[in-house]
Amino acid sequence: MLSLARDYRILATVPKIKLREEEERSATFTPEQERAFLAVAPQPLRDVFLISQDSGLRPDEVMRMRWENVLWDKNLIFNPYGKTKKSRRHVPLSERVRDLLRVRAEGATSDWVFPSPRKKGAHMSYFSVAKDFTNTRTAAGLPEDLVLYSARHSFATDLLDRTGNLILVQKVLGHESPHTTQRYVHPELKGLAGVVNQRNVENTDKSTAQFTAQSGGQ
Repeated sequence: MLSLARDYRILATVPKIKLREEEERSATFTPEQERAFLAVAPQPLRDVFLISQDSGLRPDEVMRMRWENVLWDKNLIFNPYGKTKKSRRHVPLSERVRDLLRVRAEGATSDWVFPSPRKKGAHMSYFSVAKDFTNTRTAAGLPEDLVLYSARHSFATDLLDRTGNLILVQKVLGHESPHTTQRYVHPELKGLAGVVNQRNVENTDKSTAQFTAQSGGQ
């Protein structure tokens, strides 16, 4: 807007605005936290959460899902929205998401997967489930640093942890740069302890072999 104002000569120059440093989200749902959340989550929050958790879609992208973009035969969901070309992408359709979508599809009269109950021809807004999320999080006894967006982070973290493929995660999340994805995911680094343990075993074996050799020589 400021650049446009300069082009129209409303402003002489565009002021430089220092943006607040973005705080990286770090919270992800553990399997135990996911089960606790789903046990008390009402609809449609429950379905929105599961779709984000299994596909990596942003909550607002989930709310804008249309039935025509559910590719049942390919186990994919197409997201046609976004500011960039990479935001428009295919994401996985898991079995549990397929099952919940089948239930929603029965008797559906709207093109939207989550139609607005108040405005005909529109989809539900993110804010319609935001309050339910806060109440559900409290009921499930979960920490406040978990937000609905954490479901997307959980998906990304687990996908990277299981595949080790940063480019694949970047593609599914719809990021322009892998640097964004690196800041975004939070791998558990669960394999590092095994590497250290293996090193220690190897060092112990070498020390034992050297001691045995020296003892035999004496």
